[in-house]
Amino acid sequence: MKNTPASQFLTLSALLRDSYAPRSEGRFSFRGHLLDRPMVNRREIRLCPHCILEDHDREGALGRYGRSYWQLTQFRTCPRHGTPITSLPAQRHALDFAPVVERSLESIRQNAGAATVRQHGFESWLLHRLAGQRTDYWFDDLEISVVAQFCEKVGIALCFGGATAPGQLEDGQLAIATETAFQRLAARTTGVEPLFREIWTKSCSTRAGYYATFGHLWRWLDKVKADPRYERILSKAADFVFSHQPIPAGTLLLGRECKQRRCHSVNSAAAVISPT
Repeated sequence: MKNTPASQFLTLSALLRDSYAPRSEGRFSFRGHLLDRPMVNRREIRLCPHCILEDHDREGALGRYGRSYWQLTQFRTCPRHGTPITSLPAQRHALDFAPVVERSLESIRQNAGAATVRQHGFESWLLHRLAGQRTDYWFDDLEISVVAQFCEKVGIALCFGGATAPGQLEDGQLAIATETAFQRLAARTTGVEPLFREIWTKSCSTRAGYYATFGHLWRWLDKVKADPRYERILSKAADFVFSHQPIPAGTLLLGRECKQRRCHSVNSAAAVISPT
């Protein structure tokens, strides 16, 4: 067997670490983090036009390369340039990066010229976490998959209302929603409860109740209720509803039990006052 230089082993190790490794339940391992399936976009090539053009100007066609984090669904703005991550048009052999970029180079130049600058606090935080760096934010002890998806879903409810589904929005709108929720989280030290309160207060739903108010956000919370990584968020969401809705004791919401009624409806209050 031929001896392989240590540097080559390191390169292979780095390559494997920077790849999306399939795990159980449709999840992926990436840079030591366990990511839920919706976080990883493997259907198309996504890139920052400015980064690609800088690669090209520096080293020519062979210098253009894809950054693995561009394939993260919620990574929608380049922190280096503050411009949108774009998706290349679907075509044959769509995931063969080099030839697809070569054929799309003119389109990439046009996108770079037309791109607008927007906030990228969420993406900057995400890159720090992927690099193994910690920040001073209170939510750094949560999995990045939890924070990323929570910011997106809460941001949609904050910016567009609980009745709006992610599929109804364009990528730019989703970027704004995710960044809005991230900035709300980053500005507080008291957890997620203020975000639930803001959604509750701003709701324009004509139907009463938590399910109509939180809409698609609540459907997503219900979908992940068995995942222990979401425990803190789920407990806060259920606790908020128990404190703001006439929920009877013993009721289960998001897998959490209401131990004692905290609010009354007209009927339940009447039953307490005049039990007969």
